[in-house]
Amino acid sequence: MQLHLEVVGFPDLTDGVYYYHPSNHALHLISPLRRTESARAVTVHLAGSRTRIRSVYQTNVDEVIHFEAGHLLGLFDQILPDIGLGLGDGHHTDSRDLRLDDDVVYVGSWLLVTSASAAPPDEVPTYVQVMTPGAVTDLEPGTYRYDAGRFTHLTDGAIERRDVIAINQQVYDRARFGIALALQTNRWQDYVALGRRLQRFADELFRLRLDVLGLLLQDRSPIAGGAAFQTPGRTVRHPERSLLLRPERLCHTRADDQPRHAGGLGPHVRS
Repeated sequence: MQLHLEVVGFPDLTDGVYYYHPSNHALHLISPLRRTESARAVTVHLAGSRTRIRSVYQTNVDEVIHFEAGHLLGLFDQILPDIGLGLGDGHHTDSRDLRLDDDVVYVGSWLLVTSASAAPPDEVPTYVQVMTPGAVTDLEPGTYRYDAGRFTHLTDGAIERRDVIAINQQVYDRARFGIALALQTNRWQDYVALGRRLQRFADELFRLRLDVLGLLLQDRSPIAGGAAFQTPGRTVRHPERSLLLRPERLCHTRADDQPRHAGGLGPHVRS
């Protein structure tokens, strides 16, 4: 993915669009802007290279680009509240100032706002597939809709092993339950929402593991079965929480690095 920042009204930065260099952790000015507004503003623009995605995925390339953009937004959802910020509603703008290559897909733009003004992420339908008896407390094997802490049984059927791509079939064999996220429609925004929700879900699982670890260290008692999901809402602050700010957590360093930086990017600012 490619991350661009449009910066206006900061005394130490020229108003303009900057490209974020993921390996050097630097901002490169690519399009100076002349604006009459005096208010400070930062807008995040996301785009992705079809060529780079095709080196990994042969089909559904544009879908993957929007999905990966959602992962980046999910990371912003994790780190921005710590500095009192959040993301506004996504929108599309004139992407010519981004100077994108022909094979690069513009995904969308998001204004940085205060945490209180942040737009809630789009809802993504969530389903739980129970694969073996006893895997989830009080739920028999089958497929359930999960909403606001409640499970609604939909069917005794489930995704079967033959429905899973070969690379994930061994994981399927070991699993006792699975979680599925679904698209509301087939709009591009829904692929972004899907990736964003999956990234937040991964962070929630990380926090859950820390909660369980904290309970073990505090209580010195084993946690069996699904009891970890029923523990009080204790929060264990990870001593290396700042690792989320590392460049490699904000951008894929292998996706767009060399082609984008092959000369002529202009002045840059170390972040």
